[in-house]
Amino acid sequence: MSISAYEEVQALREQKRRAEALSQLRALRAEVRTRNQDLTKEHATALADRFSHDLIDDLATEGKVTFERDRR
Repeated sequence: MSISAYEEVQALREQKRRAEALSQLRALRAEVRTRNQDLTKEHATALADRFSHDLIDDLATEGKVTFERDRR
């Protein structure tokens, strides 16, 4: 197999992997939407904010992220 043929096969494999990942994400989005039909946009935003703040706080506690304000 030539290098160019190998590279083409690799590119096709990557394209297939990405298509499968996108399909899985779309299915997950549909499932989440179905489960949360009664959730208002405001409540969803509040939950997302709370989750992201908790995650950032955990990462900071573990020393995995630092902030300019914390370096003083």
